[in-house]
Amino acid sequence: HVGVAYDLALYKPIGGGSYIPTPKALAKKRAMINLVNLHDEKCLVYAIALALYIHEHPLALKPRRVCNIPSKYIDQVPVEGLKSPYYVQELTVLEQRDPRLALNCFSLHADDGVKDIVPIRISEHNYQTGKIMVNLLLLYDGRGRYHYTLITNFDRLMCGATGRKSTAKMCVNCQHTMHGSNRWQRFQEHVLQCKGPLTLGRLTFPKGPIQFNRTATKNRKGFVVYADFESVLSPPPAPAPA
Repeated sequence: HVGVAYDLALYKPIGGGSYIPTPKALAKKRAMINLVNLHDEKCLVYAIALALYIHEHPLALKPRRVCNIPSKYIDQVPVEGLKSPYYVQELTVLEQRDPRLALNCFSLHADDGVKDIVPIRISEHNYQTGKIMVNLLLLYDGRGRYHYTLITNFDRLMCGATGRKSTAKMCVNCQHTMHGSNRWQRFQEHVLQCKGPLTLGRLTFPKGPIQFNRTATKNRKGFVVYADFESVLSPPPAPAPA
């Protein structure tokens, strides 16, 4: 006899809700806008509406409050039929409903440093003509709550994640970084060759021996999801009597 022990838990998708304060290290970068919504869970709607406003008014002052965003931009976010809090996978639905949008989402956990900003959704429509790229940063408070914020300067935000200077240009698709005086030209050439999002970031190894010492990070996420649909298949119908 072989004993088997297992635990079951309800899988809850990641979705942004009400306001979460910006970490101090992140606020110093001044590369994002964290709109305060204390009484609802529509932070995704407000972040996308703010991006639409900035796209049409790039030289105007960026609103820092929900009440300062014109209502017509909030009404343009196609969330009909979707319930808040809005999950990350529903960004695909919004892209399908509004062909202008290219929605990207990055994540920062409460116990992570600024250097641990990771992509969790990269759009297939980045850098295409006529597309409005909206880069979102999903904050986590460590107690099960998430909150969408709008990234207004992707290069400045990610410079701490790569250890590079803020003057570098970074590709949203693959997080490849360009430096030097001709970085903008090389960035445009790179975008033409970058065919889509990558599931893995670039790995850079230091010189000399490499030793792993962050054992606590090995068990940060204490669950596994197995999408085994064969286990829930219905039995075939009984054959009809001859």
